[in-house]
Amino acid sequence: MTAGRNVTVAGNSILQPGLWGADIEPDGGDTGAVRVTVSENLFTPGAGFRPFVQAVGSSGGGTVSGIAVVGNTVQGAPLTTQFVPAAGQRWSGITFSGNTSDTPGALLPGGARQASAVVTMEDIDGVIVAGNRQPGSGDSRHSCALRGAAGSGRWATRSPVGAPLRSSSPMTARCNEVG
Repeated sequence: MTAGRNVTVAGNSILQPGLWGADIEPDGGDTGAVRVTVSENLFTPGAGFRPFVQAVGSSGGGTVSGIAVVGNTVQGAPLTTQFVPAAGQRWSGITFSGNTSDTPGALLPGGARQASAVVTMEDIDGVIVAGNRQPGSGDSRHSCALRGAAGSGRWATRSPVGAPLRSSSPMTARCNEVG
């Protein structure tokens, strides 16, 4: 999605998408995504085995606010999710909750190597990361990396995957399970 307002994607089976399960890439200016909900869908990985959600401002930035990715099921890939605005930008109102996966690990775009976290959020105000579940991978990777993000809660894990949160503002996540 490069430009969308009041969009809901719900109750679908999205099988082997060409790239990411959900892709938000505003192209700058007035483009972006506002009040977008992705809920209660089934996702399976595409040929490139890429992250579940990729929301990045690398194409020039743009407005991203009021995004809810909730209650989705990912089969055959981890919940890897990235919300990273363009340099100098801040996004707001991001909720990532109640999502499940049957696959451990975390991927970078393209699946070439492991990401440092299952969920990465940078420079975002009003973040909620809660009630997500995926199997642990048995390594010491971070379950959630938050840089310059602001929100509330705590990320709780049952395996070594839940290394300490990294954040420059008061943001945590709650009731998530990796393990």
